[in-house]
Amino acid sequence: MTRTVTAPREVKTRNILCWGMGDIFGSGAMTITGLWLLYFYIEVAGLSPAAAASIFAIAKIWDGITDPIMGYITDNIRTRWGRRRIFFIIGAPLSFCFALMWVSGFGYSWYLGTYLLFSTVFTLLMVPYDTLPAEMTSRYDLRSKMSGARMLFAQATAFLSALIPGQILAHVADKSQAFLYIGLVFSVLFALPWIFVWRGTWERENLPAAFDSARDGEKQLFRCIEKWLQLSVYVLFAFTS
Repeated sequence: MTRTVTAPREVKTRNILCWGMGDIFGSGAMTITGLWLLYFYIEVAGLSPAAAASIFAIAKIWDGITDPIMGYITDNIRTRWGRRRIFFIIGAPLSFCFALMWVSGFGYSWYLGTYLLFSTVFTLLMVPYDTLPAEMTSRYDLRSKMSGARMLFAQATAFLSALIPGQILAHVADKSQAFLYIGLVFSVLFALPWIFVWRGTWERENLPAAFDSARDGEKQLFRCIEKWLQLSVYVLFAFTS
């Protein structure tokens, strides 16, 4: 019996650009939180410097838990939409939770919870995103071009992430309203690129998986998400009670 060998798909310029657009979210979110979130927590939300700093410290610990969990899930899950790209479908609408971090008038638990939620969504999207170049091509030159496209989008977004919030704050007198607008604007900006990432990328086919069928994989995926949410609630209560 003759075996059919499927030729590798060609990575074109549009595929390189589509993948690179994912770092609009990655770079943009890190830039805004790095430049503006601590200021928002202290000057607008009214948290003490120690309380605000503790949110970032707890989030680092949380990342140390969720990153390897997400790596295991995306390496072993099997669904009809793939192992990696399925999380772009799940994570893109969840990226709107970015706006929740910038709502004033709440207490410490709200700001810790919303930051941990966004950190989880960030992991959900960026861990599978980072693996795609190796899935799409084995050619070093193409992977280098993909990294270059990612850096291009990252630098452009980092610039906008510094510029746009400054302009909004300069033109909106109420800082609470200004930061809410910032959260809403960038939630949209962060969600939209995943449509292009989804459409312009693919995964390596016929890899062994830990589950016997796509249906079993999807069931396991939802169980993992359920356990992840339960763990999130536990961590939140542990640090705020």
